[in-house]
Amino acid sequence: MRQLLFILLLFSSYTSGAQISDSTYLCLYKESNIIFTGVLKSKYQLPGYTECTDELRMLMEFELTEIQKGKRHMKILIEVNDSTLMLNHEYLVFCNKKKIRDEKKINILHYEEVCLNCPNPGIKAVYNIVYKGLFRTIKEPLTPENLVPKGCGCHNL
Repeated sequence: MRQLLFILLLFSSYTSGAQISDSTYLCLYKESNIIFTGVLKSKYQLPGYTECTDELRMLMEFELTEIQKGKRHMKILIEVNDSTLMLNHEYLVFCNKKKIRDEKKINILHYEEVCLNCPNPGIKAVYNIVYKGLFRTIKEPLTPENLVPKGCGCHNL
């Protein structure tokens, strides 16, 4: 019986240590310019910057499902050095924009998979942060129907 309790205690301490604390999510929220949940729709391997490097470069296209921080978009393209993200899985992604050599680049600070039947501690922590802020809101992504119409709209008069 003692051995079983010891094993359970070890397992619970291991799983609790694997999760990120709420204060870490608060730091990630403050460091990020863009926070969203989105489904990974495609990923492409890009060539290296030079022929001599084996640096992995992937271009990933996310179809957004929710925007916790940042401007509204339908999709976001992000270049990453990680190929472990799986197609058609939904992720919570913390990003910031950096300007490198006159080019704006989105850099992923942290990501984690979210799903319907998962505990999703990241989403819960971000919702708590957003709902405590005065002017913060959760935004829906743009769709083709709600894009700003082009032109003056004079033909409708």
